[in-house]
Amino acid sequence: MRRLLLAIGLMVIPLSAKADCPSVRWNFIFGQETTTSRETDGAPCTFRMTDVGGDRAVYGVEIPVPPKHGSAAPAGRATVVYRPTPGFKGEDSFVFELIGKMGGNPTSARVRVTVTVK
Repeated sequence: MRRLLLAIGLMVIPLSAKADCPSVRWNFIFGQETTTSRETDGAPCTFRMTDVGGDRAVYGVEIPVPPKHGSAAPAGRATVVYRPTPGFKGEDSFVFELIGKMGGNPTSARVRVTVTVK
């Protein structure tokens, strides 16, 4: 978390500023691979997928290729949260897979993610 300083006369009061990684929700297509990128100042990034294909088409998330400089974890049926290692600056990547069904048949969608930590 970034810190700001507020000077009041001779007294300095530290204030906290919310760290930033914009959360975006987007559609995915089963059977296809999608890529996305995100930039963060060290804050966790949330990847939310719109659950297409009918009610509860997605029933899980897997992380077949984890990030090297942080962690990625499922946070619900169609959401993944990436957290960079504290102090890491640079580029990181990982892959997550949405597991679900379409027309009663098992299927998946793969998402390749690149995150730049500033």
